Amino acid sequence: MARYQVFPNADARKVLQNVDRLRCHHDHLKTLDNCYAFMRQKETYDRMRDPEFRCDDPDKMNELDRAHFTSLIVKLSPEQGEKFFLRIRQAYEQIGALLRRFDDRATVEIYFDSAHITIKSLQDGLKQDADALGRYFPVILPIVRKWIDRFGTDTSLYAVGLFTNLSKEKGLSIGVRFYPSLPLVQIIRGEVGAALYAHGSGLALRVEGSFHTMLTHSTGFRARNLSLPMSTGFIKEFQTIVESYDATVFGAIQNIQVADVYVRNGRSDKLVTVAEVSCADENWPVP
Repeated sequence: MARYQVFPNADARKVLQNVDRLRCHHDHLKTLDNCYAFMRQKETYDRMRDPEFRCDDPDKMNELDRAHFTSLIVKLSPEQGEKFFLRIRQAYEQIGALLRRFDDRATVEIYFDSAHITIKSLQDGLKQDADALGRYFPVILPIVRKWIDRFGTDTSLYAVGLFTNLSKEKGLSIGVRFYPSLPLVQIIRGEVGAALYAHGSGLALRVEGSFHTMLTHSTGFRARNLSLPMSTGFIKEFQTIVESYDATVFGAIQNIQVADVYVRNGRSDKLVTVAEVSCADENWPVP
């Protein structure tokens, strides 16, 4: 299984220097930086100030909460990574306290039980059991095993800073930004997508052009029932807190194994588990 690591301050500074260097030279990290920056500025700060923006439609939010989604994920373990997730929880709680101080209508949820990094979304709107999930495996498994065998032990997912997003259906979402030292997630994402839509005839798949994420992140904070537009004072303090974590190394996930990769069907965009199958499950051999 993957190994979770946290770093003392002296080592964290060295890790941050290494991540900053990787971000200068690796194209997959330049893409991530651009996406994270866009979500923070255009899809969070600007929406908080926008007098026309709203995210208080209970019907849309309830519909999202009831909906089912199927994704290929790296499953994260709060139990194995207890210290790793504790530091992240502290950041979420600081932001939650700020929200409650400025907006007594806001409801805040911090969650880790369904923690994951999405590699590829496969299907929207259908509840699926383990047998149904297994039907994706003849296409997915050879790709997952091939690239994890090549890059899994050499890839570190560095957790540095926070991403934010304010959307009509989800409210305010906050999570951890991951910076992979090698493009393992991106390669599997691309190869799985190309193979599924070329050879996955008969499988339940979302519309091919509808999955555009370039992110490697894990959400664990949500706030709803927000009073919008938000006050200048709140936005200023929110911005200060979020950006204060830009140089924070929460830790790293290393030694990624096939057993860490799952196909999961879950409720809501949080992907609360309905059914899931590990890519290491021997019930689904590669043909």
